[in-house]
Amino acid sequence: MKERVLLQGVVSEVLFPNKGTLIPTEDQPSPSEADSSAGILYVEPKKPYGPLAIKNVLPGQTWLVSAHKNGRRSHEARPMRLLRRAPYEVPPLCPHAALCGGCCYQTVPYPLQLSFKQQVQKLLAPVPDIAEANWLPIQPSPLTALYRNKMEFSFGDSEKGGPLTLGQHRRGAFHDIISVPQCRLVHPDMRRILAETESFFRASGLPYYSTHTHTGVLRHLVVRRSFATGDLLLNLVTTSGIAGKEALLTAFTEKLLSLPLGGRIGGILHTLNDSPADTVQADALQVLYGEPSLTES
Repeated sequence: MKERVLLQGVVSEVLFPNKGTLIPTEDQPSPSEADSSAGILYVEPKKPYGPLAIKNVLPGQTWLVSAHKNGRRSHEARPMRLLRRAPYEVPPLCPHAALCGGCCYQTVPYPLQLSFKQQVQKLLAPVPDIAEANWLPIQPSPLTALYRNKMEFSFGDSEKGGPLTLGQHRRGAFHDIISVPQCRLVHPDMRRILAETESFFRASGLPYYSTHTHTGVLRHLVVRRSFATGDLLLNLVTTSGIAGKEALLTAFTEKLLSLPLGGRIGGILHTLNDSPADTVQADALQVLYGEPSLTES
């Protein structure tokens, strides 16, 4: 059974890309507060711990963590339970924020998000003569929601053996995919297409592609929407295991074209990708409907 130290601490800072520092507090929890059912025995620290590296946290939060060594001298902390939010945090806009790995800063007010981004000045400090630069503030976006013009959704399941899902990776769990029908990054047309695609292929019985076993068919759905025209371009990514399912692809195309959307579907593509890597690449590309491109301004 693995032994790990159970600690409580406050996040002092978070630097790009998602590198946080946890400072242990004076009050420490008892190992009995942790669940050791996963083959891990939590023990009390034998000596005081200094700062620990941690990810997926925000400055000012208090966390219960599992501490372990990363090399001879450095230690890492794995978040277990959020004990106290930072004073500045607000309710997230998206109902999926607690589980989805797509948006890490939804509870941070937008002006404060901008100040976090100003750390680019610190990141560039080693560049010669950069100290003499005239630093301007981070330029705010006119949109703080529904601003993405492209999203890549993945097929998978949210739990082993569960129903097919199409959505985003669960935060901190690369192989779990959760449905995100109310995603606040994208336009309602994109959300409607996402939900209909998940429903259609769940009913089809086609399996998703597993990066563990390198078997299965369904890989990704890439959706693009032009802010200039409102037109949409869709790309279904599968393995070559879909061969012989032309009628299914035709039915899928017809289903999408029948959706009540605010914009127009300008093109529907089908990409074959047999690469073992979890990335979108084209071994072959077929246009199922319309044009393979859209116009943006």
